[in-house]
Amino acid sequence: APLACPLDTSAPAQIAAWRSEASERLVANELSASTVSSRLASCFGPSVPVCLDRLQAYATRDVLAPPSSDPSVTPEKQAPRELAAPNGRANNYIIPENIEEIAAANGWPAVRYKSRHAGGFDTETPSLLMVYVPGNKLQPPLPYDRWLNFALPADEGFEALIPTPQAAIPSTDDYAAERAGGTSLPRTFTMVSLTRAAGTAPGEIYFQKFYRSQLGSPVFTPEETSNLKTCIGCHPNGLRAIAPLGYHTSDGEEQLGLRETKAVAEINKAMIDAAGNKPVNWREVNVGGVTKKLLKPEAYGPFVGPITPLNLTTRSREFIMGGRLPDGRLAAGCYKNRSTVNVRDIFGRAPGANNVYSLSRSPSIRWEKVRDSMRCSGCHNNQLRGAINTLTNWNQVDFKILVDRSMPLGAHGNPLEEGDAAQRDNLSLDERIALANCLKAEFESEQRDLAAWLSQPVCR
Repeated sequence: APLACPLDTSAPAQIAAWRSEASERLVANELSASTVSSRLASCFGPSVPVCLDRLQAYATRDVLAPPSSDPSVTPEKQAPRELAAPNGRANNYIIPENIEEIAAANGWPAVRYKSRHAGGFDTETPSLLMVYVPGNKLQPPLPYDRWLNFALPADEGFEALIPTPQAAIPSTDDYAAERAGGTSLPRTFTMVSLTRAAGTAPGEIYFQKFYRSQLGSPVFTPEETSNLKTCIGCHPNGLRAIAPLGYHTSDGEEQLGLRETKAVAEINKAMIDAAGNKPVNWREVNVGGVTKKLLKPEAYGPFVGPITPLNLTTRSREFIMGGRLPDGRLAAGCYKNRSTVNVRDIFGRAPGANNVYSLSRSPSIRWEKVRDSMRCSGCHNNQLRGAINTLTNWNQVDFKILVDRSMPLGAHGNPLEEGDAAQRDNLSLDERIALANCLKAEFESEQRDLAAWLSQPVCR
């Protein structure tokens, strides 16, 4: 049956009823997304009521500009001129052997660190050097900042688990040795640029990867633009704080050095400041005379960890620990859905090779602590931070809770970061595993209630 327009398109009750019908039929595949989108336009005109924004965004979530329409070479996607290759060709870059000295001389914060899960694109090395280039420190000043991540040769033996990479930036001789059959050197570096937020305008995010295609050559060139859906899986807020080995550690783990810890904190804070403490704009481009977004991250369904869930059970003791739910169903307890959570480095590299976490034989869990920690959207709400939803790789949620321990916010602290006398953590490992498990179980439940999510908020 066709989706008839409300008799009175200005009456809140009729708008809400129409929205519920459209949402339920869309989720049940009785109506296509394009049909719902066209009916929104024909019933309500070019400016739909605010309470229909979520439905409209979801119905048009995949009506995007193709990735190929996003130019791979723009000012924001060009590396600093200090990296220009001596061959004089445009968009050819090298990593100078003295890049760290160049950064220090220019006042660019930099830090050597090791990834514990998914950092960098060189599968054989977790060692990285991040250099933050503030646009306002350049001559002439630029309205965008850049964060460059250079892969370094991997440390071997006992040095593999030292938090600070020990290897030098490859030299001309090193590249010549590679050409002659020597050790293969890193092949990529990446850059994320952000036009700084100003007033009500959000910052605009740019991702760029540079690749060294020839063995023995030190020259890197830009790769074609990737689909931003592949970026947001690990970067729900555009820029993502780095979480090195030795930073946000557990008892018994080696700490990152004090200087490096301060540099990490400075670089991470700059990401928040440049974004204006709000989500970034994933940008629009012109396609055949029509402006289209490259990504609509807010449109992809319910959030992970809502303040108020759609259901009435997932924040109960029975849902978390097991027992009879208010509706009569018997719950086994989401805390034990995964007795072991594997967050190993995706490339099997040493710093993250042992990221495997298991519940104790007799778990001691304060269920209220788990419940109170499930409110991720207090920040990840598309107002302070980008929402975590179906676009997010779930292992990134596990990483933040179990490995990095930066989430839930403020629950974990290290002596070097906060001046405490000792490590502290307001959640036990059992409770952190329970949190990761119960957030996942709740999110799966929220996804089943997609029509209800589309029918929020109240029409007025």
